Amino acid sequence: NRGGGLGYTPGRMQQTNDHPSVLAVLVARNGAPWLRRVLSSLARQTHPRVGVLAVDNASSDGSADVLERMLGRRRVLRLDRDHGVPGAVRRALELPAAGEADFVLLLHDDVALEPHAVERMVGAARRVEDVGLVGPKVLDWDRPRVLREIGFSADRFGYPQSPLEEGELDQGQYDAPREVLFVSSAAMLLSRAAWSRAGFPDERLAPDDGDLDYGWRMRLAGFRVMVAPGAVAHHRGPAGVQAEAAPLRGRYRIERAALAALLTNCGLVTLLWVLPLYAIQGIGRLLLYLVSRRFDQAGEVMAAWGWNLAHLPGTLRRRVRAQSVRRVPDREVSRFLSPATARLTGSAQQASALLLGR
Repeated sequence: NRGGGLGYTPGRMQQTNDHPSVLAVLVARNGAPWLRRVLSSLARQTHPRVGVLAVDNASSDGSADVLERMLGRRRVLRLDRDHGVPGAVRRALELPAAGEADFVLLLHDDVALEPHAVERMVGAARRVEDVGLVGPKVLDWDRPRVLREIGFSADRFGYPQSPLEEGELDQGQYDAPREVLFVSSAAMLLSRAAWSRAGFPDERLAPDDGDLDYGWRMRLAGFRVMVAPGAVAHHRGPAGVQAEAAPLRGRYRIERAALAALLTNCGLVTLLWVLPLYAIQGIGRLLLYLVSRRFDQAGEVMAAWGWNLAHLPGTLRRRVRAQSVRRVPDREVSRFLSPATARLTGSAQQASALLLGR
């Protein structure tokens, strides 16, 4: 569908020599106030072969009606309940037509792309060998000079890290393409080979929480994960959370996702030394919260551990799946992780600050 239109025609997504086909999967949940801007940004894409499939997660604000008016009923998949972003993505990618697209662009309902975004993400994926997942440079929805995301790393215990400072302005300092551990699912381009081998995002986790696990699995499966800063997106929702600055409820989600990612993706030998260190620093932080009377934070940590214990059978099934498609050893992934000592040092500094403050 040329000229940036929103057409989605099953059976017509095959690649041409110069223009691979891209299926944009837009997941909506009560996003009616900003869906028009999001869809308009897709219509203005300079990449000539973009189809759009919207999945409505049982919205109650008329989002599905907005989508059907702008796309037509054949391009909107209505779900009878909220399956979360990972669940909605799974249902979209299970459709036969999704398997015909060369690339799939996952998009939240509060992300607007600049006109060259898809073209430049596809270009980055084609220029670099074995790229399976590409993210754009993400700026703020209302403050277009403020950087929101430029890819993420993590430490050895699965706590996400971003190179950005709070409110950092975009001055071209991150405009070189770079490899990262993971990117946000708010706007994420996947090759067909990548999602076919690595599978779907973890449906048990909130979308931002599962991004670490998904990027890690992509790397285990032998695919590169990179940011193409020439592609720009504007995100309205919360920025990617970081462990040290997360709000209270975010701490539970980060702890839960970090431990789940470790159990799923680390090799057996790596787990034998990472898990004891994880337990030491975790128990140390728990005791610190109790001593400093931060009982709510202690409860969040314990709840996250309890969730992982209760869901251990499902995590083990996902681990078997991830390890069965492994193509690279842990040392290849570790190039994108911080040393374990960095987390232990950070925990010691945090403890000193809390106790001195008390």
